[in-house]
Amino acid sequence: MYIQSLSANELCADATLCGPAPSKTARLGFAQQNDFNCPICKMLLITMKQELKNPESEKEMIERAHEACKALPSNWQAPCTAYVDQFGEQIFAYIESIDPTTVCTQFGACLPGELYSNMSVPPLPPALVAKAAALRMHAHELSATNDFCDTCKMVITEAASILGNLDTQKQILEYAKEACQAIGPNFKDQCLNYVELYGPLVVNMVVQYLKPQLCIDAGYCPQPTFNQMMHSS
Repeated sequence: MYIQSLSANELCADATLCGPAPSKTARLGFAQQNDFNCPICKMLLITMKQELKNPESEKEMIERAHEACKALPSNWQAPCTAYVDQFGEQIFAYIESIDPTTVCTQFGACLPGELYSNMSVPPLPPALVAKAAALRMHAHELSATNDFCDTCKMVITEAASILGNLDTQKQILEYAKEACQAIGPNFKDQCLNYVELYGPLVVNMVVQYLKPQLCIDAGYCPQPTFNQMMHSS
């Protein structure tokens, strides 16, 4: 992964904890740059950033860093632990601030934006447009009689139901194949192969992501209390 490819000097420099970072753009890159490595790279970074929003994940990583400090020579252990305590949260904040598009372009997974400037994306199929419009209208109706939290949960549940429908998934994948035609001859066949191989997986990952917890992460619902968590478990 991108973060793992960085040396400690580069990561600390990018996080403004050390001196200037050396350029990574020339060093990073896939053996063969292609368009569908880009969404996969972005998905991985977004997932990682989402995971870091969980206080338990951050706490676990701090604990692992402390354990790593204990493996150092005795005269380094105390400074190492102090550094983790002082800058650990700042490093996590830096990782959370990473822009997936910028990082994945440096990594070589995404192509520079100007290559897409002349790409003509086909219009969405009428059936998908109708489903999206109906969902938006329902969300508007719900918001008139419910608070933001309940509205968000109901909309998320309905969106997951729509995307979980096999006919809808088929329409999405057919549209993705049409969009492959717009990428150009250099990437069209590879794009079609990725849609065939990974399209259903990506759609199902999105469905799995559409859970009420998303409303809490987005700030529409309050964090559950300790008693609520104990009751739900």
